[in-house]
Amino acid sequence: MDIITLNSLGARSKIWDYNLSFVLRLFEISEVWLFNCNEATQHNLLRHNIKLSLISKIFITNLSLYNVAGLQGLLSTLNLESRNKTLYLYGPQELKYYLKFGSKYSQTNFCYAIKIFDIMFSKVFISTSYVIRIISPQHDKNNWGYVIFSKQKPGKFKLSRAQVFNLIQGPLYGKLKRYRVFLTPDGNIIHGKNFADVPEKGDKLVLVPYIHYNKVFAELCWKANSIICLTK
Repeated sequence: MDIITLNSLGARSKIWDYNLSFVLRLFEISEVWLFNCNEATQHNLLRHNIKLSLISKIFITNLSLYNVAGLQGLLSTLNLESRNKTLYLYGPQELKYYLKFGSKYSQTNFCYAIKIFDIMFSKVFISTSYVIRIISPQHDKNNWGYVIFSKQKPGKFKLSRAQVFNLIQGPLYGKLKRYRVFLTPDGNIIHGKNFADVPEKGDKLVLVPYIHYNKVFAELCWKANSIICLTK
């Protein structure tokens, strides 16, 4: 997971960042997730050598002008590039109306499918490698945040140990790496945990609409690898 902020400085976020728009470059699934889309987003994406075709999801925290000024233009650019993959948008309930009227008055018909998901408190979206949870530290229906968890990865497989037990190389190795348990014809039990290291812990990224120090905020940020504030 690589975090790239789309501001004038182009600095990479480590702990705290006060930028309105940024991307997550997910190398494991070859996708790019965009968070908020200001008017300079396309320019900054090109400046960071990020292909627009890799954008699979766009998350909007609120419908302020700073967060959606470049959204209609980005969708139109993807249309000009003859995109054929479905684009997933996550945002407040009013987002679908904003896009509906925007495309109506600009007379734009998209050649690709756009699926819009209304976000609400504690709603969870699950993808192949990541889990996204919707948060609102102050139960503010106009400002939303996200907690993104990457699923844990299997530990390194102990090849030498498998060879000592004369285990045939193949799909069996992958199953043992995932801690599967097998019963051999002679009655012996093979535990996958004996042939792989401890699974690697997944990352936790917290995106908050603003900083408000309270118990809820502290619990959300507990053991987070990165915390990003989405307002200046």
